[in-house]
Amino acid sequence: EVARPLRFLNILFGLWLVFAPWFLDGGTVAGSLVGILAGILLGTMLMTELLSNNAAAALMLPIGLAAAEAALRSAEGTGPSTVLESTLREAFAITSGTELGEAVSGSPPETIAALVPRVVSAAAQGDACAGAILGKGASDLAQLGVGAVRLAALELADAPVFLGGGLMRSPEYFDRVVRELVAVGFGTQVAGVSYSSAQGAALLARSVTRDEAPMSGWVHG
Repeated sequence: EVARPLRFLNILFGLWLVFAPWFLDGGTVAGSLVGILAGILLGTMLMTELLSNNAAAALMLPIGLAAAEAALRSAEGTGPSTVLESTLREAFAITSGTELGEAVSGSPPETIAALVPRVVSAAAQGDACAGAILGKGASDLAQLGVGAVRLAALELADAPVFLGGGLMRSPEYFDRVVRELVAVGFGTQVAGVSYSSAQGAALLARSVTRDEAPMSGWVHG
């Protein structure tokens, strides 16, 4: 996890592939064009992943903040006791639950969003606070799905849904999201996928180029 951001250095390599033909001699026109296209594709895929990761963090941030609030209330005795208190103390490497407020306020959004797997784990252990927080997050995600389907001019009951991302690998959260999707009117065509957002974007682009249904219609329609 610590080294993962280093992959974005490949954006610089992509830029070099784009501009290298103007600085180096000896290449063919075809070779230069291939290098430029490869550089653009590499940079675009990485930027797509970066932006989608930020979007994912924005979706998970409310869950992390709610968990921090529940843990702090538990520590102060103003709310129900929850295992999130000890879980978040461990996450922030602090000894007192009353330090949580300072730890959370001094953390970037990505750090707060990264608490979500801990919330999922607590919910799986039967913690009521964590379960309620996850339920709200799943409900919010289902509402986003409703908005996306309406923008695509599809019918909820007929729209296939594919859930991807690291968080969806948790059966606890995946099942909650599926229940919420069904509750708002989606059909039973819900499946988990292992594609990254960049792969999804590439599949959509290919479908549009080949005029393949139904994804091509979502764009041209």
